[in-house]
Amino acid sequence: MKTSLFLKSLLIFISLILIISCSPFIKTPKLTPEEEDFLSKVRYIITKEEKKTFIELPPAERKKFINEFWKKRDPDPSTEENEFKEMYLARINKADKLFGGEGRPGWLTDRGRIYILFGPPTQIENFKGGFMDFQRRIYRDTIVWFYDYIPIIFVDKRGNGEFELDFSSIDKVNYLLRKLKDSGKFFLREGVFFDFKVHIRKDKSNINYLIIEIPYENLWFTESNSILKTNIFLSLEIYDENKDLIINFEKNYPITLKEKELLKLKNKSFLINIPLIIGAGNYETYITIKNISSNEIQRKKLIIKIK
Repeated sequence: MKTSLFLKSLLIFISLILIISCSPFIKTPKLTPEEEDFLSKVRYIITKEEKKTFIELPPAERKKFINEFWKKRDPDPSTEENEFKEMYLARINKADKLFGGEGRPGWLTDRGRIYILFGPPTQIENFKGGFMDFQRRIYRDTIVWFYDYIPIIFVDKRGNGEFELDFSSIDKVNYLLRKLKDSGKFFLREGVFFDFKVHIRKDKSNINYLIIEIPYENLWFTESNSILKTNIFLSLEIYDENKDLIINFEKNYPITLKEKELLKLKNKSFLINIPLIIGAGNYETYITIKNISSNEIQRKKLIIKIK
């Protein structure tokens, strides 16, 4: 009797497993290369809700979604042309050709991103090894783009031909983004440059920690077998009042979540805690955060005060 009962229970258990494994709601359908390409290229303009909807759609409905996505952004539906779509994709193609020599697609580089968002600059100036930062380090090459009177600076910090957006230009980029949003001429998603917050906290042992908060809802994940993954790269430089580098820190922070877990974290942030074993004073601090899955980079320069 015990053996028979065991076999019946085993059969019921196996049946349940088969039912669950066959359910269309358990596993998110994989994207085709064309769908992955679409989702990647519209990263600057797609909303979080649109992205989630697109991924969860049955494969047969995704083509319709893509058509509707561009149709909603057509500035003049009465014509056959979609001026916005044509402009956006043309900028991506142009950025790919112009800036493709930095070891990744040109439209994912710092210059490519700025080009896609704001178009070609009104003026360009090139400097060979003429840019000096506050620590008196001279970079090999510098490029300055002007949008009217606003300069955007790119520097070749490593001498490898990869031009990075300089810290001093972050505020200017944010100003141009606000102007662009206010104009209504470009459909930007919220947080097109994903952001993070920084503050100092002292624990019970009187140790100061640098706390970096990155909202989960601003992160871009890749999906595989219903598992969401990304990797956060952090670069931190801290200088004392004599302009001497006292902390030089780099680290990768992998994040792996299930979709249900991410939904619960919607209004929360991924926290990075770094102990600061330094004395009282004011410290010039440079922080770079990169979301590896989307290649989005945010840099900040700030003064931290340790009491």
